[in-house]
Amino acid sequence: MLEAGYHLETLGEVWPVAQPEERQRMCRLMLRAVYVDMERQRIVRVMPEEDFRLLFRYHPGLEGDEEGGYRVRGGVTDEVNKPA
Repeated sequence: MLEAGYHLETLGEVWPVAQPEERQRMCRLMLRAVYVDMERQRIVRVMPEEDFRLLFRYHPGLEGDEEGGYRVRGGVTDEVNKPA
């Protein structure tokens, strides 16, 4: 759990400068599955790896579900990943 906390603590620093392949590795470290509404092109649910589950619980944009995953409130679009 402490290692998971460290990864999330530093994620904000490294994400903006990470290459796409590095971002993919970071996501794979934290997430077991990502569910996408293909019609709307939105992420609608994430299933974090066990060590990261509790940390996702406190994100205001996520709502826990009965299977240990988190539904994304409003969905996430590609706008999140576009450079400023």
